[in-house]
Amino acid sequence: MQDHGESMVCVGTLQPSDDIEPYKVEIRFNGKSTPKVFVKSPKIEYNPEIHMYSDGSLCLFYPPDFDWTEITSVAITIIPWITEWIIYYEIYKITGVWEGRAAPHLPRI
Repeated sequence: MQDHGESMVCVGTLQPSDDIEPYKVEIRFNGKSTPKVFVKSPKIEYNPEIHMYSDGSLCLFYPPDFDWTEITSVAITIIPWITEWIIYYEIYKITGVWEGRAAPHLPRI
């Protein structure tokens, strides 16, 4: 974990199951707004079909359905959502279809 002034960057590895390769992820969090999450490896090119924003961060939830606050726990929200995203991405690689829930959203910069 690195402290970047008013924000922190945490890097770790998630592997939802033994038959899925490990994913190195980076969480950027300033303690106030929704964390941004990036997959550092394996390399994943931006694709709005797989719920990514144009800056390469993951779209993990529909903001109107979840109100992020300063006391929301990254550990019990963001980490499970990243794991779920990885599983849906693995399915997408096989089928070409995003099986996760979807809602219309605009690119986040």
